[in-house]
Amino acid sequence: MSSASLPGPTTVLVVDDNDAVRAALCGLLQSHAQIRVVAVARTVAEATEMIVELRPAVTLLDISMPGQSGLTAVAGMKRLHPAGRVVMCSLHDEPAFARAALREGADGYVVKDNPAGLLDAVCA
Repeated sequence: MSSASLPGPTTVLVVDDNDAVRAALCGLLQSHAQIRVVAVARTVAEATEMIVELRPAVTLLDISMPGQSGLTAVAGMKRLHPAGRVVMCSLHDEPAFARAALREGADGYVVKDNPAGLLDAVCA
């Protein structure tokens, strides 16, 4: 098999307004050999610019963002980069939040304090 046919790491854009949470998410993701964090964003506006420029395979998006919520941003992100997946993440472990995220177009929903779930959602 040639190296050109080997899949590369999953590229990820991490979007969260909390510095400590963002750092923890990046640390977790970067500990996985098949994940490469290509950028971080603190706002939906920053994330939108980065999606257009970097075309990440996955955008890991906090559901609660200042200015524009993650829920209202999902559809626009999907229009900008239809091949990219948007996985919503939150501290809310309630089915209503997951249903809302999926209804708005998210490709997945995961609770932040579930490291295995986060890795599975990004690598799926």
